[in-house]
Amino acid sequence: MSSLGYSVVSVIFLLAANAFFVAAEFALVKVRGYQLDQAVIAERRSAALSVRMHKNLDAYLAACQLGITMASLGLGWVGEPAVAAMLEPLLSKVGVTGQALHTISFIVGFLLFSSLHIVIGEQVPKTYAIREPKPVTLALAYPLHWFYRLVFPLNWLLDRANAAILNLLGVGGGSHHEVISEAEISAIVDESEAHGELEGKTAEIIRKAFRFDDQTVREVMIPWNSVDKLRLSSDAEAKKKTLVTTMHSRYPVLNETGDVVGVLATKDMTSALIEQQSEVWASLAEKLHPPVIVPPSLLISSLLERMRAKRTHMAIVVDEHGNYIGLATLEDMLEEIVGEIADEWDHEEIETPIEAVKSGWRASGQLPMLMLEEVVGGGFEQNPHITTLGGFVMQRLGRLPRENDRFADSGYDFYVARMDGRQVHTVMISPSKKIKKNRDTVPVDGDNN
Repeated sequence: MSSLGYSVVSVIFLLAANAFFVAAEFALVKVRGYQLDQAVIAERRSAALSVRMHKNLDAYLAACQLGITMASLGLGWVGEPAVAAMLEPLLSKVGVTGQALHTISFIVGFLLFSSLHIVIGEQVPKTYAIREPKPVTLALAYPLHWFYRLVFPLNWLLDRANAAILNLLGVGGGSHHEVISEAEISAIVDESEAHGELEGKTAEIIRKAFRFDDQTVREVMIPWNSVDKLRLSSDAEAKKKTLVTTMHSRYPVLNETGDVVGVLATKDMTSALIEQQSEVWASLAEKLHPPVIVPPSLLISSLLERMRAKRTHMAIVVDEHGNYIGLATLEDMLEEIVGEIADEWDHEEIETPIEAVKSGWRASGQLPMLMLEEVVGGGFEQNPHITTLGGFVMQRLGRLPRENDRFADSGYDFYVARMDGRQVHTVMISPSKKIKKNRDTVPVDGDNN
């Protein structure tokens, strides 16, 4: 074989080596630990070695870099002269001679070889490894491990030199392991939904799961005056009527002074309901479970852990003054992630908390302020402890609202259309014809006394 033949074989070998190390580097960076763990469970060949390599990622990436550098230097030394030598006979046949022949051969050979190096030695293996990181990692694990052991002394020396230079520059040690932030996961979910990889409902559940840790009990609780309760002082018929008409699985039970003395599980009263055992109602206090009392500022993730520890599905919410202000249930918290959970006792038609009408919006007093701001596209100035539209209306009026009360805030007119006792039932909201300069002005029908 001629010297040119040896050069061509050397170029092919070095191109393959360069492609090997590039593919190994990008595959190791891209592959996820759980993918390799799945390969171990499936007893895939080289899976266990791949896991060990991934855990020692920095060392193996350094070996890849060393291999890429050695292959690239070898290609530059052998490849360009070889390509130029192959081109010289072709160029001489078209009349190129002397110094021009050598110059043109070198330039054309450099361009052709560089293109070959970039495409075959870099781009193709890199793209393939990024798209198929798991099979590439498993396929290249053993050869890369052998090379790593072969060059370990040099690799260790270069790694120490790299660390020393970084320390001089004031850069601490790091890792190539990629930790995905919450914002990045949300972006991945958005992109997957946009490309049809995730259904809209699934994507929304994932987003809500991330928001779950930031929500407090105040945001999910049922207001205390909307809670169905049992009283020890009530007669048996009144208690049975409450259980039969409201159909909850648990009830807070109050004593004569209105304090919560426990929680009753409806299943404990099944025999009394079916067999009409009146004497059971007299011993109701003996069937109560201790109540779980929590503050409204408690994160619902912490409440969930507390409920699991106490083996209960209900918590009573008490403010800093000791007043009962709400009730939080396990179902309420789960609905923050998966949405409304309706059972056979729920009404088939659930009232829409806010709906568009000709003049603006009709909204429930229980509408969360965050949802209102999302729908109307504006922000309102309210106490951070106020989470519902009804509470916002009461704050702006400075008193218990009455039907037909009106006020303006942040460019919107609010009209109390209906009250349910002391609760705000329905509010009409419409854009103001002219945004008032003073947002704190509260014009109402009637006085505030």
